[in-house]
Amino acid sequence: MTVHQGPEESLREYMVRFNNESLQVRDRDDKVVMAAFVNGLRRQKLYAEFVERPPKSVREMLDRTHEKANAEEV
Repeated sequence: MTVHQGPEESLREYMVRFNNESLQVRDRDDKVVMAAFVNGLRRQKLYAEFVERPPKSVREMLDRTHEKANAEEV
């Protein structure tokens, strides 16, 4: 699964597109999903945070990403 955040794509837009793509994959492994999501992010603060302190679950990854997406929109 290869999905990359576009240069002008907001974090929320990337999350929605990534989620739609990942739902197409059968027998998804959480670690593979998390690695694909992080590797698809533009190299920005959230990417650095995930590299420095990797999420322990998809739920945690999504919660942290939602926080950043909400802050982006303010």
